[in-house]
Amino acid sequence: MRNILVKTLALSALTMGSAIAVDNDPFAGFGSQDRIGQGDNELRWGMYGELHYNNPQSKTDNDQLDLHRLVFMAEYTFDDKISFFSEIEIEHAFVNDGQGELEVEQAYLDFAMNDSTHVRAGVLLVPISIMNLYHEPTLFFGVERPDTQKYIVPTTWFEPGVSVVGDVNDQLSYEVALQAGLSNAGFSTSGIRGGRQKAYESAAEDIMITARLDYRPTPELWLAGALNHGATAQDPSGQADSGNLTLLVLEGRYDSGPYKAGITLSQGMLDDAETMPQPDVSEEHTGIEVFAGVDIMPFISDSRSDSLSFFVRYETYDTQADVPSGNEDESKMVDVITYGFDYKPHPNVVVKIDYQDYDNDADNAVDKWNMGIGWMF
Repeated sequence: MRNILVKTLALSALTMGSAIAVDNDPFAGFGSQDRIGQGDNELRWGMYGELHYNNPQSKTDNDQLDLHRLVFMAEYTFDDKISFFSEIEIEHAFVNDGQGELEVEQAYLDFAMNDSTHVRAGVLLVPISIMNLYHEPTLFFGVERPDTQKYIVPTTWFEPGVSVVGDVNDQLSYEVALQAGLSNAGFSTSGIRGGRQKAYESAAEDIMITARLDYRPTPELWLAGALNHGATAQDPSGQADSGNLTLLVLEGRYDSGPYKAGITLSQGMLDDAETMPQPDVSEEHTGIEVFAGVDIMPFISDSRSDSLSFFVRYETYDTQADVPSGNEDESKMVDVITYGFDYKPHPNVVVKIDYQDYDNDADNAVDKWNMGIGWMF
């Protein structure tokens, strides 16, 4: 019941464009994905977006200014039992001749079975990681999302399906989802990201299941784990009959006063990788992300409402951890350290600057300077 209440108040906070704390909970208002309707016949709107400047430290790569994404959200509450939530995203400012993307990332009906259990049906985010569920730019350190949440966990990952979301008690919640699976036709040396079908006439020869647990022993600590499994042979002719994928993600977040820290461990295991349509697909994909940050404003003045957080994030990931042919692409074995700061003049507005120090086993990685702004309301 408490988790449902927190999510309800979080919706109010985001709709009004202000931050809210529930029981001194630092994670209250964490993202736009978990919405519970309030009242009857209410229509609410929201938006988040981010503009990026990327400066690769290479003579052959151009600097870029990019409206990376602009996302429009709408929710309608039919009554106290049924609501609808949607997100429509434009990436890279426009869509024309293969450039940019227009995506319906979420479009689902939410049916409240009781105070602690909801059933959702439609286009849903895959409940595999915290970042896949909560990826608004004000909620994570750094201009770009973590690389492990791109190449190991293919954020943003959404597919049509149905899920059950509920609270076991005040500390433990769960979600179980059945959705259209990945298609191994898009797998490559870069991992499984290209296998997302994105709800575009998604082949459903093979359905995937995702089971997730979130445990909150204290308001400051958030522990989560998710397991995804499904076959990836989506060829309707039945010619492809291989590629069961299992993806495990374990996470922890700590948020207490000015201090924030987190860890994400991700492991993908693919059967019959040698039979994939593309060559040199790995049977294993591994990733580790660790970050820590501190907001220095409370040490300057207790009366300030803005924040200035300095952070560091370390990632190591490998999309070529076990290639059956032995022909590994060493450029896909990557370590990256990102450090910088996020300034928030308002809880829902952020200015970011960071530097990314890349290294790979092929010794051809390129570092980057990044700057960005983000907003959510």
